[in-house]
Amino acid sequence: MRLLNVKTRKLKEFFDDDSIPDYAILSHTWKAEEEVTLQDLENPDHVLKKGYTKIEGTCTLAAKESIDYIWIDTCCIDKTSSAELSEAINSMYRWYKSSQICYTYLSDVPTNKDPYESNSAFRRSRWFTRGWTLQELIAPRNLIFYDQEWKPIGTRLELATVVKDITAVPAHMLSADASRPWPNTAVRMSWAANRTTSRAEDIAYCLLGIFDIQMPLLYGEGHRAFRRLQLELLKQSEDESLLAWNLDSSLRMTELDQFTKDPHRSRKVGVLAHHPSDFRSWQGLEASREDMSKWSPKSKMQATNSGLEITLPLITSRQWSYAVLNCSRSTHLADLLLVPLYLQVNFGKSKNTYSRGRHTFCAAWAVLDHAEMQTIILSTEVDVEPGSEYLLPVIPLPIVQDDVLIVRLNDVVAEITLAVDHCLIDDCKAQERSDSLLHNLYKRNVPWINDQDHIVRLKYYVTRVNRATTSGGSHQRSSWT
Repeated sequence: MRLLNVKTRKLKEFFDDDSIPDYAILSHTWKAEEEVTLQDLENPDHVLKKGYTKIEGTCTLAAKESIDYIWIDTCCIDKTSSAELSEAINSMYRWYKSSQICYTYLSDVPTNKDPYESNSAFRRSRWFTRGWTLQELIAPRNLIFYDQEWKPIGTRLELATVVKDITAVPAHMLSADASRPWPNTAVRMSWAANRTTSRAEDIAYCLLGIFDIQMPLLYGEGHRAFRRLQLELLKQSEDESLLAWNLDSSLRMTELDQFTKDPHRSRKVGVLAHHPSDFRSWQGLEASREDMSKWSPKSKMQATNSGLEITLPLITSRQWSYAVLNCSRSTHLADLLLVPLYLQVNFGKSKNTYSRGRHTFCAAWAVLDHAEMQTIILSTEVDVEPGSEYLLPVIPLPIVQDDVLIVRLNDVVAEITLAVDHCLIDDCKAQERSDSLLHNLYKRNVPWINDQDHIVRLKYYVTRVNRATTSGGSHQRSSWT
């Protein structure tokens, strides 16, 4: 760990935790072209960069507290070294937690403005929208907010009410109490639901400390980083609220087969969430993970090459299958949480392999009379493969070009040759269709196809697939499989 001496303004490296002196730490938002980097410190002109005012301000505050060292991410990490960057990101939460005090500099908040006003600059500060600042809010023992002129706005504890309103982080997590109880996975994920990062991978990497996870950084993997984070969580935790994303608290099943149709018209997806925003509906809720063995054995989860192997209560009705999760949306288990499942019929897949619908919903305890403990595999990804059958919603319309169906499935743009058995129109009344009629069916000038009141689905058989990516709205073809 490198620290900057507040008097000499020189960096010093410390190689073990026992040798690290007391230090203050800065939390801020970046403006890349203005920041002073580690390499810039070798150049005397670095004091002319606009970002140097952050170094000056942090050193001044620390000196008043008789703290000799500070840490700032812009100049205390060698970002040209991927190994050092990976170590720093995996250590970041611990470094903020170990600091004597965290100075949070809000460059977009003017002086002498009331942070409690409904549309205050404090509430609108960019700092509250960035992914990395979530752990910087929670980890430090002591945190003080400063405005753009380095005047104190208040401590995290003093401003806990308004900070809770802005971030959805509960007040007890904003205290300095080291023994504060952590909410479960879904609630923690929800804290990042409205936050953004410059790189897609960082929405996962910025949460490592929140979940006490260590994992290597693979810049270039894009959104798969968030999937990898969830797989790491599955290795270390039995908290099934991780699977309770896209929770619809307004939908509650009171009896089996209450829903004769999929209430969300869900498409098939993998068991894992795509982004923390999938947990947004958990904001303000409490996830309960109590011992539910009073009605069933404890669930078991294990990530495998085939998907997530899980033993849990499974409800099979005439219409759907439902997985019963070992968690609730409150601390009193008022409702069960169910995930709709779709049996996969792909060749080469285990007969008990399921994909899931995009939503989680509530159910009364009475439906448990129909549950049986089963071991199933939940696909972590839903692949488009030759030899697969799918039911695909028509609205919004896919694209048909030269008898090739281009459709987005699980965020993969696939070109699929058509071999359609039949078209299901208006509450699943089967009508035989030829390929030529099917082609006409997709033309946008057919009036009834754009009527949102119609439920239109196609059942088709995949004969070959061309995976493709999109760029600027166009489809780029790759090799056929």
